[in-house]
Amino acid sequence: MSRNTDASNVSRREFLTAAGTVAAVTSLPVEKTSSLVPAPVPPAPAVPADYIVKVDAKTKPFSYVDGAGKPAYHLNVSVAAGSRVAWQATSPHSNKHCVAILFPKETPLVDTTTGRPLYAVLWSEIEESSGPTYYSVDPDASGHYEYTVVVFDRESGATQSDDPKMIVGSGNLELKVELTSVLGELREVQKALSGKPSVEKQAGEIESVERKLEGIIKTLK
Repeated sequence: MSRNTDASNVSRREFLTAAGTVAAVTSLPVEKTSSLVPAPVPPAPAVPADYIVKVDAKTKPFSYVDGAGKPAYHLNVSVAAGSRVAWQATSPHSNKHCVAILFPKETPLVDTTTGRPLYAVLWSEIEESSGPTYYSVDPDASGHYEYTVVVFDRESGATQSDDPKMIVGSGNLELKVELTSVLGELREVQKALSGKPSVEKQAGEIESVERKLEGIIKTLK
C-alpha cells in the first residue's frame, strides 16, 4: 500500500527482507485487565475520526505521540466506519529513511479496495513530505493489536525496530470472552443443581447472576 517513487535511494527488496526478519521476533505480551461493574453504561456510538502516530526514531526506545502531542505507544482508536490511522517518522542523519509498519499476527487495518486485511505498509520520507497517508480501520476490529515499526536510515544504513500496540474499539474484547466463559460455567453449575430441593435457593441466586452477566456482556463492544 505504499506509493512508488524514483527518488528513493534504497533497495525496497533489501529493506523488506530486514523488516520481515524483525517481524518474526516475538512481540511483547498483552496485559489483560478485567472487572465486573454492577451497573454498566452502554458506550456512546463511535464516530469516524483520523488518528496519527508520530514516531521519533532518534530515541531509544522510539517515542510515540499523537496529533495533539499526547503519548501514543498504546494508540487508542474508537472504531467507526470511515475511521483512519496514519504514521509519520523522524530519524537521524538528515531524516532520510524508509519505514515499515508490520502486523505479524492480527491486523485492525483493511484494504478498502479489496476488502482484505492489511498486514503491512511501507513508505519513505519522500511520501511523508506531501502529508500523512491514512489507512482504514476495519469497523469489525476490536481488542489489542501488536505491531512492529521498522525504520531504515537511508544515510547510515542502520535498521531499528520497536513493538508498540494499538487498542481498537473499547478494548473490551478480551473481557467479553472471559465473561462469556464464566457464564458458561455458571450454566453448567445451574444444570447440575436442577431438580435438587436442598439447593433450590442457591440455584435461584445463580440464575440471577447469570441474567446480570448476560446484560453486562451485551453492553461490551
